Amino acid sequence: MDVTVFNELKDFKIKLFKSHEEKLSEFSSWAIWDEDITNTEIIEKKIDKLNGRVIFVALNFSGERTKNWKIWNNFHCGEGDKNLRDLLSVPEYEGAYITDLIKNRPESKSEELMKELTDEEINYNFNIFFQEIEMLKSENIKMYLFGRGVEILFKKYLKKQENHEKIVNLKQKVIKCQAIYHYSKRYPNSVKIAQYQLNIHGHGDTQKPKIFWPPLWPFSQSFFIISISLFIFRIPYFLVMSLINNLTLLLNFS
Repeated sequence: MDVTVFNELKDFKIKLFKSHEEKLSEFSSWAIWDEDITNTEIIEKKIDKLNGRVIFVALNFSGERTKNWKIWNNFHCGEGDKNLRDLLSVPEYEGAYITDLIKNRPESKSEELMKELTDEEINYNFNIFFQEIEMLKSENIKMYLFGRGVEILFKKYLKKQENHEKIVNLKQKVIKCQAIYHYSKRYPNSVKIAQYQLNIHGHGDTQKPKIFWPPLWPFSQSFFIISISLFIFRIPYFLVMSLINNLTLLLNFS
C-alpha cells in the first residue's frame, strides 16, 4: 500500500452520528497481527503487506473502548479477535482492510442493535463507509460481510433508489461481495465455517463443518425455508443459508 494513502486513512477524522469527531483509524484496522494481539505498532512496520483490495466488514464494536485505546486497535483487542487472526492469517487475506459498518454503537448483542437502528443512522454510517472505500483508492475489490446483520443492512441499502449514484460507484470498484459466517466464539465451529466459505485450505479439517446460524428474527421467511430444507430435504443448513444470502447479494451487485 502507498504510504500516503495509509497516513491519510490513519489521520482522517469522521463525525459520528449525532455526536463528536473521531479518527477513522480508531474504528478500522488491518489483518496484521503480532503474537501479542493488542500490538498494533506492527501494522505500520508492514505497510507493504497492507491490501486495500480485500475488505472485511463487521457490524459494530461489541464492547467499550478503553482509555488507552490506540489507532488500529479495533479487531486487535479481545479474545474473540484471536479467532479473526486465525481466520485471516493466510497469504490471500493477510493485510486486508477491516472495518465496522456501524461506528457509533458499541453493542454486544447484534439482535438488539438491529432492532434499534434507524434508517437515518444506517444511511449516515453507509456514507462514512463510502468515504473509506474512496480513501483506499482501490479497484477490483473483494468484499466480505461478517454475519447476517451486515448482510441485511447491505441488502436494505442497495434496494433504495435514492442511493443509486453511490451504489453505482461502489459496483464499479467491487468485483465480489460475499456474506460469510461471523468468527465470534459465541457460535460453534465459527472459524472452520468461515474458512470453508472463503475456500481456505490447509487449515485443519476441510470437510463441511456443522453449523448453527441463529436467525435475527426466528420467524422470518428465510428461516422458514431453511427449516423445510433441514427437516424435509435434509440439505445442510449452512449451504442453503449461503445460497440464499449470496444469491441476493449477487443480484444486487450485478
